[in-house]
Amino acid sequence: LLAALDRRSPAWNDAAAYELGNMLADLALPDGPVRRLFEDSLAARREQAGLRLRLHIDALPLVDIPWEFICLRQAPGAQQPSDFLALRREVSIARTDSVGSTPWQPPARRKARLVTALASPSDQDELDVSKDGDAIQKAVEALNQAAGEAVFEMRPVERPATTTNLLAALQDGADLFHFGGHGQFQPIDQKGQILLERADGSSEFYDAGRLAQALRDAGVRLAVLGACDTGRRNAANAWSGVAPALT
Repeated sequence: LLAALDRRSPAWNDAAAYELGNMLADLALPDGPVRRLFEDSLAARREQAGLRLRLHIDALPLVDIPWEFICLRQAPGAQQPSDFLALRREVSIARTDSVGSTPWQPPARRKARLVTALASPSDQDELDVSKDGDAIQKAVEALNQAAGEAVFEMRPVERPATTTNLLAALQDGADLFHFGGHGQFQPIDQKGQILLERADGSSEFYDAGRLAQALRDAGVRLAVLGACDTGRRNAANAWSGVAPALT
């Protein structure tokens, strides 16, 4: 099942996704007291409140498994997309790593700065990244309106989203970073990458280590990655992959 998912082969279909999800649910939330505790916690949550399933995985061979596919049947009959916990609004699945950190002082800016990088290279499957940009813009406007003042400013990376344009947007510092586009994990060299754009619109593969350094230098404290395989790593190196490298 995992091999079919990796290769996006014809064998990877809805039935395979449900089969994998059910297997992961039996492993992470085994039937008995653990499953009952989760279901009771979900039922006891307050209205409009959510429930976070926090996964702390120390065993490296288990790290690369896509636990986010956990699937719990909600009703008899055919399974539905809402059986996947990650697709339910009231459930959040989060991975937690133990990483020491030093105390951090926020910069003396009146506004928090959000840098957004949206990329859809011409030689990859086309993505409607403009929809992401519109949604983020509306969210920032709504937050500023609710606060009664401009507490957030948004700084989009100019298209094409080249390395030069990304670094220029980060030059004066930032607090938050959002990337929307393609990502990948190279199993041979064990590196995660995001795909930026060259001046001609083609793919520019940007290593996780370079991205981590750029965001660190800019002072970014929160990064949101809307791209495939950016949370992936492997058993040989716990900090391979994009999200682990940023951590």
